[in-house]
Amino acid sequence: MQDNNSPIVRISEITIHNVKNVESGHVVFDCGRKAARKHVEADVLGMYGPNSSGKTTFIDVLNILKGIISGAAMTIDHPKLVRVGAEYSDFEVVFDMEYPDKVRRRVVYATKMRVERTVSEDVEGSDSEDETYVRSSRGTSEYRLEFFDEVVKISGHIDGRIVPLKPVIDTSTVDIPFGPTARYKKYFDGQQDFKQLMRLRDIKEFQSRSFIFSKEFLDMLSESGAERDIVETLQDIKFYARRYLHIIKTTSTGMIGLDLGVPIFTRRGTILLNTKNVITLPVGIYSDLRDYIESINTVLPSLVPGLTLELREKSKTVDKSGRDAVEAFVYATRNGVTIPLRDESDGVRKIVSMLALMIDAYNEPRFTVAIDELDASLYEYLIGGLLHVFQDNGRGQLIFTSHNLRLLEVLDKRFLWFTTTNPQNKYIRLKNIGATNNLRRIYIRELENIAIGSELSQDEQIADPIDEMKITEAFEKAGQRLS
Repeated sequence: MQDNNSPIVRISEITIHNVKNVESGHVVFDCGRKAARKHVEADVLGMYGPNSSGKTTFIDVLNILKGIISGAAMTIDHPKLVRVGAEYSDFEVVFDMEYPDKVRRRVVYATKMRVERTVSEDVEGSDSEDETYVRSSRGTSEYRLEFFDEVVKISGHIDGRIVPLKPVIDTSTVDIPFGPTARYKKYFDGQQDFKQLMRLRDIKEFQSRSFIFSKEFLDMLSESGAERDIVETLQDIKFYARRYLHIIKTTSTGMIGLDLGVPIFTRRGTILLNTKNVITLPVGIYSDLRDYIESINTVLPSLVPGLTLELREKSKTVDKSGRDAVEAFVYATRNGVTIPLRDESDGVRKIVSMLALMIDAYNEPRFTVAIDELDASLYEYLIGGLLHVFQDNGRGQLIFTSHNLRLLEVLDKRFLWFTTTNPQNKYIRLKNIGATNNLRRIYIRELENIAIGSELSQDEQIADPIDEMKITEAFEKAGQRLS
């Protein structure tokens, strides 16, 4: 598949049920509210709210989405992904696709998921269907996700005509591998296909992988009587998830503050820089890292005046796999003074970590980059300026969560969503916001009204009240216990 023939794909809606502390939440992106010119316009979504209010849950769902559509096996670190008291979680994501020839399609993907304990053998954390850039270590999680009742609906230009949104693959069936029945019978005929597909569905469910987006099913579908455009659409969504959808979680950026390394997030994967010692990289990855640093150095001095990076080769060697490799170290230079990158601030190292992907998302409309706690460790005016530039001039899709209220004064209100205290309606846009209103002031005023019990201007409460008197009493009581 060639990049120049692949469609621009935008996530336009997400619906979440029973994931962690979110009983129900629905988010419509700006590109889902209007016919955006996807080849020239950035699409931004910022999610705001208190700690433990559902922001990271939103990013978690995107991370699961990327993994399952890419064909990866999904393991988790704890069993609390499914909301306490619920039998399973589910989510639905709407994709809008636009091809170079202006053909447009809409794809709706939905799945249910439950948590199961893993068996003794490890499950590969990355998709084994092709070579990965930097392979993940073998999964060691005690729990895995089991996906079931997958459904894909498609509308738009299909085989020369416009078709309404309807299911094309539905695995909630019991007696046949997938529905609708008429479509299954059209695509496959014979007991051998039936047995092979039923077995494949069971295997993928056990492996914590998608049946619909598995290589085996897509290969069988392409050789069946399925419409060419249906197969192409499924393949293109999978290609988008693998190549263009990128998630930066705090579990990765948190390595920076712990001095465990600096992950460089790139379009081909993550390169972990050991900032305490020299790094050993295969020659090909070393060459790529050199190119990424050159690209980063084009933007970095405009964000942190005078700062550039240097990838300095120490020696040539052979890695543990017997491949030709390079031992190197990364330095930072500012105003003529060169120090190891490890000695730079957490904020600078975080900027370096994210910048290659943000450059891609700024310039390339096919990219979607989601970043949890984008503002952590960053100067508020710097991140405000960066996002304002992206909003006005970028071309890709940027999703982020944040606590920094400065950004409410910078970004257009149509790009901003807020968490609520209502688990059944977890995400909202603020209403009654005029063109000249200061969204930050309105948000703070709403928080103050919550604190004093005044009438609220929004349909949902956006935070629990903070009672300073209770906080004072609690500190004093805790101090008395320690004395």
